[in-house]
Amino acid sequence: MFQLTVWMVVGILLCGVASALVGMAWYGTLGKVWMEAAGLTDERLRRPDGKQGASPTLYLTSFVSSLVMATILTGIMHHSGGHSVRVGLISAALCWVGFVLTTTLVNNAFQMKPLKLTLIDAGYWLLVLLAMGAILGFVGR
Repeated sequence: MFQLTVWMVVGILLCGVASALVGMAWYGTLGKVWMEAAGLTDERLRRPDGKQGASPTLYLTSFVSSLVMATILTGIMHHSGGHSVRVGLISAALCWVGFVLTTTLVNNAFQMKPLKLTLIDAGYWLLVLLAMGAILGFVGR
């Protein structure tokens, strides 16, 4: 039976922080290109309160989603041979190819979104999953 250890919980929390940091770096660099590819404008991104940017609720949702993703990834790693950085990176890459890339491609294709948007968003998730795999593999050894 699989049980989360204290170190795994610490790793999962670190994964949530890592996801946010990767997002800040990735979209901070590619923000304008992403907005153009997504068909967004500064005006469209204005919140109902008149402020610019995402609401705190969106950031909280993103953080909690990252915690769920990291928890599932640590379970997959456990069932794939244990916790090591190598197992973490391989598990993360396989999850990305099998689930994230495929669903992003299909969703964006049916929504007639440009390939550039797919590459930007899928690239972000690849980096997040690899960071998570490395963190979980390191703390779970």
